[in-house]
Amino acid sequence: MNGRPRRWLVVLLGLVLLAAGIVWLRLRIEWVDVEEAIDAKPEARRDPFYGAKAIVRGVGARVVTAENLATLPAPKATLVLVSRHWDLFPGREAGLRRWVEGGGHLVLAETTWLRQEALPGWMRVVLVREKARADDTPSNVRRRPAPSRLAVEACRHLLAEPPDVAPAFDAPRRFRVCGFSAGSLARQDGAAWRLDDGDATRMQRVRVGAGHVSANTVSGAFAGPAIVRGDDALAWAALLALKPGDEVWFVTDEARAPLLATLWQGGSPAIVLAGLVLGLALWRRGARFGPLMTDAKPARRSIGEQVRRTAAFIAARGSGDALLQAARAALDAAARRRVPGYATLADDAARVAAIAAAARVDPARLAAAMAPARGSTGRALAEIEQVRRALVAGPRAV
Repeated sequence: MNGRPRRWLVVLLGLVLLAAGIVWLRLRIEWVDVEEAIDAKPEARRDPFYGAKAIVRGVGARVVTAENLATLPAPKATLVLVSRHWDLFPGREAGLRRWVEGGGHLVLAETTWLRQEALPGWMRVVLVREKARADDTPSNVRRRPAPSRLAVEACRHLLAEPPDVAPAFDAPRRFRVCGFSAGSLARQDGAAWRLDDGDATRMQRVRVGAGHVSANTVSGAFAGPAIVRGDDALAWAALLALKPGDEVWFVTDEARAPLLATLWQGGSPAIVLAGLVLGLALWRRGARFGPLMTDAKPARRSIGEQVRRTAAFIAARGSGDALLQAARAALDAAARRRVPGYATLADDAARVAAIAAAARVDPARLAAAMAPARGSTGRALAEIEQVRRALVAGPRAV
């Protein structure tokens, strides 16, 4: 009976401790909001003008991304040109000029990437390199600043529409633009629109024929995340003279079809045939499970040829005296068994004559083989072997 109240007391005490711990943690923990950067989409990481295109679509205009200037947009459209190699192929400049003079609007969104020599005179775009500040990039170095530098230079440009040009919107206004600029534009007479930074002109639109050419010298203002800071989006719309229903083309680089794809499209039959020929050649020269030719039928080689070849080999590697002595000893042993009275003959001449008579060969030829001249050891060995075999084939001595 006393055990049950004790258990309830322990449970109650545990609950009180748990509640106290929860209250203590609640008082000790501070909850704050932390901003976490979200990775950009793959298309946004790949295309620096992803945000600029989104703004164009938001206004109600149509965006077209072209790989090169092989095909130009329709008249009255807007072409944003960022490619450094836009005039890489012949005829591109002449076609672009005809398109602009016919009513097109060409926008050089990043003129700081271009050289003055790369800008033809008909565009009426003249770059003016400013004297660099002590903490600025040298004016003779044309490169894009690092992202950290853009953050330092962020939104320092306060650009204003002068009173001698028509404003982009209802009334003249000022634009706080983020970016970096190492130069400006020479002011052109009769400019349709421009933005000035004090005495320097940063953006300008001039008339060329029935069309226009707009240029910007604030690098990074419309590429990447800078377009969502300051008044960059408004300046972008003013530079493009953007309105709903427009067609805006973007050419950010001069791209061509891959070489292998072009070769396949133009000459696939020749490539297939060359591959088959190459495969056949490799197969002919490759390893096989059997020989390339059938083995020759086995044939017995003449013993005389064998002796001559062996003797020639030995003679070529040395004097052949040892082989010649062995051949003489073999012939002498055969003569003792086959020639009557051979052992009683005193001199070599008599023995040679007796062997020649028994083997029915020329004594002089045998005497020459027994003492051959230098270089004829092979023939002497063959001659002695033939005489020996003739003696062995004859009757045995009694």
